[in-house]
Amino acid sequence: MLDDYLKWVVEDYNMIRPHYKHRPRTPYEVYFDIPLDFDVRERVKKAIKQRVNNNKCAGCKQCTMGCKQLTKNKPTPKKLRPDMKKKT
Repeated sequence: MLDDYLKWVVEDYNMIRPHYKHRPRTPYEVYFDIPLDFDVRERVKKAIKQRVNNNKCAGCKQCTMGCKQLTKNKPTPKKLRPDMKKKT
């Protein structure tokens, strides 16, 4: 279990997450001198979205909600209380 986590952390750090020092490339791209062939802004937005999702899905001692509960309990228009419905 620890080995899997460490492999994920190293891959995330070196190959997925762009670093400010190498802006906007990953250490892997800098080391192998891989040119950028993408829109930098879109890549940053995608990386931020992925990190937020990973943080929401990570368990901790203070928060027992996981990804499934976060998406499961979102209110939908059908589940709103009658007094919250739009009046026509």
